[in-house]
Amino acid sequence: HTLVYKTAGNSFTFLSPKLLSYTPEAIAQIVFHEVVHQNLYKLGKPIPHNYVEALCDVIANMACVKFAEKTKMIDIHAAEKQRDIFERSYAFLNKERTMLDTMQQRNKPELYKTCTNTISVLTADANQFQKDRLNYEVNNAYFLRIADYALNYFRIKKMVALKFDINDMI
Repeated sequence: HTLVYKTAGNSFTFLSPKLLSYTPEAIAQIVFHEVVHQNLYKLGKPIPHNYVEALCDVIANMACVKFAEKTKMIDIHAAEKQRDIFERSYAFLNKERTMLDTMQQRNKPELYKTCTNTISVLTADANQFQKDRLNYEVNNAYFLRIADYALNYFRIKKMVALKFDINDMI
C-alpha cells in the first residue's frame, strides 16, 4: 500500500499560502507542535519518532486550548473541538488497528473501507488542517503514517498530565 501525504508545514517550513489559509486554532496547533519538535531537537536527546509525534500533538492540543483561555487570541471552543476531533479519530484508529493486526488478510479491505468512511464522518465538521492530516483512503500505509501521532497519544497524554506544567510551554 502507498500513501502520498501532503503537509502545509514542518519545523523548517516557511509561511505559505496553504498554511495561512488554516483557521487560527489550526495555525496555533501547528506552531505549538513544531515548537515542541524544535525544543526536543535542541535538547539533543533522541526520542523514538513514534513517541515524538504523539508528544508534540499532546502538548500542542493542550497548549492550544490553554493559549485560547489565557490570551483570547483564538476561539476556545474551536480549540477544544479541534483537540476532540483529533482524539476521537486517534482513539477510533487505535481500536481499528488492534483489530487489523489480528484479522485475516481477506477481511482487511472491508476494515479499510469502514475506516475511510468513519474518519470522513469524524472529520465532517473538522477544520481544513485536520482534514488534510486525516482524510485519505485508509490502507496499511495510512495506518503506518498515522501511528506516529495516534498509537502512543493517550499514554503520553496521561504522563504529560501528571508531570507537565503547560504554562512553561506557553
